[in-house]
Amino acid sequence: MRFWLKKVLWRHVVGIIVAAFALFPLVWMISAAFDITGQISTQQLIPVHKGLDNFVQLFNNKEKPFGIWSKNSLIIAISAAGMQVIIGALAAYSLSRHRFRGRKLALSTILIVQMFPQLLAATTLFLIINTLGRSFALLGLGHQLPLILIFGGSALGVNTWMLKSFFDTLPTEIDEAAKIDGAGHFEIFRKIIIPLATPIFVVTFLLSFIGIINEYLITSVILGLDGKNMTVAVGLQQFIYGQYGKNWGPFTAGALLATIPVMALFIFLQKHLVSGRVLNFQQKQEELVLSKRMADQLNYSLNDTISVYYVKNQPVLRKYKVVGIYQTGLEEYDQKLVFCRLPEVQKMNDFGIKTKIIIDDKLSNGKIVLKAGVEGKASNLLYDWGAGPDIYGGFYLPYLSDTNFRLIVYQSDPLKGTQTPIDTSYIQINCSQAFVASSALLQDENGELIKESVGINSYQMTSSLATVQVTETEGLGTGKNFVSGFEVQITDWNQLKHVEEEIRSIIEMRPNENNELMQVSSILDTERDLFAWLSFLDYNVYIIIFLMLLIGVINVGSAMLVLIVVRTNLIGMLKAMGARDWSIRKLFLFQAAHLIGRGLLYGNSVAFVLCFIQMKFAVLKLDPLVYYLDKVPVEMNPLSWFLVNLVTFVVCMISLIVPSYVVTKISPTKAIRFN
Repeated sequence: MRFWLKKVLWRHVVGIIVAAFALFPLVWMISAAFDITGQISTQQLIPVHKGLDNFVQLFNNKEKPFGIWSKNSLIIAISAAGMQVIIGALAAYSLSRHRFRGRKLALSTILIVQMFPQLLAATTLFLIINTLGRSFALLGLGHQLPLILIFGGSALGVNTWMLKSFFDTLPTEIDEAAKIDGAGHFEIFRKIIIPLATPIFVVTFLLSFIGIINEYLITSVILGLDGKNMTVAVGLQQFIYGQYGKNWGPFTAGALLATIPVMALFIFLQKHLVSGRVLNFQQKQEELVLSKRMADQLNYSLNDTISVYYVKNQPVLRKYKVVGIYQTGLEEYDQKLVFCRLPEVQKMNDFGIKTKIIIDDKLSNGKIVLKAGVEGKASNLLYDWGAGPDIYGGFYLPYLSDTNFRLIVYQSDPLKGTQTPIDTSYIQINCSQAFVASSALLQDENGELIKESVGINSYQMTSSLATVQVTETEGLGTGKNFVSGFEVQITDWNQLKHVEEEIRSIIEMRPNENNELMQVSSILDTERDLFAWLSFLDYNVYIIIFLMLLIGVINVGSAMLVLIVVRTNLIGMLKAMGARDWSIRKLFLFQAAHLIGRGLLYGNSVAFVLCFIQMKFAVLKLDPLVYYLDKVPVEMNPLSWFLVNLVTFVVCMISLIVPSYVVTKISPTKAIRFN
């Protein structure tokens, strides 16, 4: 029994406290729904005047038919969410499995369109629906069909991208095996893709359903303010609009009932979601949330314990419990991201300062000792227990009573003579009687106080006559604002080395105000692999330029030979008239130079137009997570442009000297007779 009380009971207590914290808003709404007074100003957690008057008023109000609103909301939300999933799934499958002209443009287009808020389209949609209503009544204002069509396509971009990312993770070998067995694309999609992608379909449908059923602006514009056409989100607004809280009772009753469809849908679809739960950020528990991909690769499942090593001067081993497994469908996230509490990361990396007040385990001359516990890198600390900053980190209490203690921790700078507050923490002491002598508290055989946990950061101590409950509250400290470094961005890449050396000369290996040594590194140091790849890419550029130049030389040489063959009779006549070989060769070289110049002119014109479009409109996008850029950069360097054109022209002209020697082999008599 005692073991159960110490090891099991506190978990239930903690669970109850956390559940109460999370359910408080819902409980307050339920309380307001059953409070017949209907006034928020006098609302209590447990209503004094309870009844079903708000619900009766909600359903008996003929001018505000809540039942019709609920039916309208369900019809619109289910239809539109289903349409979003179907359209998005078909589009995503096509874009994921097929390669066709305009594919990337289509992906970019649907994403760009999705970036514009619906508010911008409200007026346009109103005019379009109003115009359509003149010819087709069902597509006009005040009808549900146009609203369903609008919502059905409103999330096409987001859903398509999310579903496509998930489909990309499914191996294409499955499709190929199905094709060998005679399956078509639709059969593959229906029998293979849909069963494998059920979790992402469920998530997409659930998010779409919640967004649509809570949407207000577009719904009110299309359906209007006719009571029979409204949805729940629009209709409930009528209870409080312009009434200054007069009808808050029916409003909360309707809001309470409106949550039932969402909760029922979530419970029904929960079996298709990935197992586990989200992190509990209110409790100091060592928990992790893994992606399904990582869990499968590491062979971990729910509630397993993972050993994690933090690489420091002395590696630190911490064990975390897997409390949830997520799956976004986005490969770049699923293969990299692990979620845990930020304070845990801050603590393991000594980020910032965090302090708390601790009651010492042993008494000192029959007195309770309150001590300041400071976590993180800190020096030159001062402690304020209520009488100003002092060097003493302890406080003595001969007796206990209902008291709240506050501790402010300062960091002093003797050279500057400053005292900067870095954290504040509290401790709450509650006694079952007015005073409790510290010496009367129960102690074990080692002289340590007997402390029994009763909740989050809470424990109690007992004496023969009274019970003392203590609640410790950690401060936030500088950890909430901690930065591990500063990033300096430059506009001129050529100045990178200069800027790095200048910054290094200022702060490198010099202690800051916390006696920490600063280090300087450039992106060339932190991203060696990336720049090694980019340097390799430069070689590819050189190779491509060489191959293009070689092809140009071959084409120009072939054109020269064709010109000479076509003009053989002319060459013979010129030789018969006494023209020298070099004079004839210059004629062909000048003509070839004219052709090369025209080609360079046309090519440069097209290149300038394409570069200008990319600079202004960023048509070619990049993944910033991979390339640290969101678009393909373009640099218009006049010197590089001039040198490339000059080298191209010179190399092509030099290469034409050899083909022009064909002129010297042509005999005048044979050339004149050449046909």
